[in-house]
Amino acid sequence: MRRNNPPISIIIPCYNHGAYLMEAIDSLLASTFRDFEIIVVDDGSDEVETIKVLSEINCPKTRVIHQENRGLSAARNCGISLSSGEYILCLDADDMITPTLLEKSFHVLESCPETGVVSTPPQHFGDQDYIWKPIPFSFYQLLRENLLHASCLFRRDIWKAVGGYDENMQAGCEDWEFWIRVAKAGWKFARIDEPLFLYRKHGKSRDSGAQKRRQEIFSYIQRKHSDLYAPSKQMALFKVWLVDTLKAGQYVVLLIGLLRCSLPYRLRAALFDFYQMLSQKVVHRTKKI
Repeated sequence: MRRNNPPISIIIPCYNHGAYLMEAIDSLLASTFRDFEIIVVDDGSDEVETIKVLSEINCPKTRVIHQENRGLSAARNCGISLSSGEYILCLDADDMITPTLLEKSFHVLESCPETGVVSTPPQHFGDQDYIWKPIPFSFYQLLRENLLHASCLFRRDIWKAVGGYDENMQAGCEDWEFWIRVAKAGWKFARIDEPLFLYRKHGKSRDSGAQKRRQEIFSYIQRKHSDLYAPSKQMALFKVWLVDTLKAGQYVVLLIGLLRCSLPYRLRAALFDFYQMLSQKVVHRTKKI
């Protein structure tokens, strides 16, 4: 039976990103799927422009709540706890979505009850312009690198079951750790192979700071999920991934995955950065042609 509340709740944490906030909201209001609510969580913004923008918001389907500055995870958890949707999308205040992201992601979750999360390749824009295409999802590879972005549609029940976002992760990658707990709980991940999420690259973002602290963040995740990183569990997950990849005939993915699982974390991260740099150059060269 269809619920009376909007089926999708969109949570937008905002800390001093007022310059981009209305673009994020406008991208949601332009969606082909119309049955949703927007909750903007002001995470203690102290920038004059942002405070002004937040005070003047008067958009359909949108409400603003305020909290002391507690970080991105706490802002997401706060917004989700006050929402009513069966499905949740977290969108950072400086990002946007394409008009069909909600509609297509909603259809996947409605038609596949065993699927808990739907992702799409992100289109980077702003200071950089390229489409990030991660390797196909597997639990084994997710434990080595984040294969998803933060703005994936997921079931509200998942957030309740796994305990929400980790509010101790102030340095970034809290979405990665959240996806690990979702996968650990047994939910399946689906991917729509279209760049429906628009990820803004500008200046020194929070994510760029997280990249510099990747080893520290990875060590925290390993300690928190020591059972998943135990040698016996890693070997069991590796065997599942290897068999599934061979059956699918994904030999390039197999080669990349073997490199990823055999190299130290710092070197894997450096190769990943190099791959992204090459991807950007290919995109720019194609556009010039």
